[in-house]
Amino acid sequence: FEKWSSGNNARYRPYLVGEYPDYRLTHFDKKYLRSLTKSQNSKIRLKSLLKNFLYTYNFFIYTKTFFSIAFNQNLELQSFRDLDGYFHFSNENLNRVRYALMQIKSLAPDKKIMVFTIPTYNDLSYSMNFKGTDVSKPFSELCSDLDIEYLDILSSFIAQDTEDFYDLYLKCDGHWSATGHKRATELISKKFTYYKSTD
Repeated sequence: FEKWSSGNNARYRPYLVGEYPDYRLTHFDKKYLRSLTKSQNSKIRLKSLLKNFLYTYNFFIYTKTFFSIAFNQNLELQSFRDLDGYFHFSNENLNRVRYALMQIKSLAPDKKIMVFTIPTYNDLSYSMNFKGTDVSKPFSELCSDLDIEYLDILSSFIAQDTEDFYDLYLKCDGHWSATGHKRATELISKKFTYYKSTD
């Protein structure tokens, strides 16, 4: 909540605020919005307009990222902070996931629930060269406690011994490429009971 509801990262999305299991659902930090200067507020509104209606912002970010990566094909990890949630998590993060999954199970008691964690290129690069605690073990234990199937795509990608993980991601924005989507689809369809039962 602290990361995504303020500053340049401000996004309108649901947040669980508080301590497990007594969370309060909110969608934005209104106190932060009131603290913005007129100039800051105008900048955010302009960015939102360009991004959501004119696509100018998306084109700018696409072009900037594409050329940035074009001159750095190895996508070297600049720092540990460049990593996403795979290596940056806490017990409170896990408690929020536990709470969310319990809510899903209560709303859909007769449905099969599948959980899988998606690595970025930086996550894969880091895990190949360094030893660190990632989210897969606590997620696996959590899902086991809740009787939910879980797949760690990071370890599955590595287990396939792919020569170039770079091919699994788009050069422009870091999302999966067609190859990455195909690889993930194969892993997911082989792992989860739901897909096995529909063969």
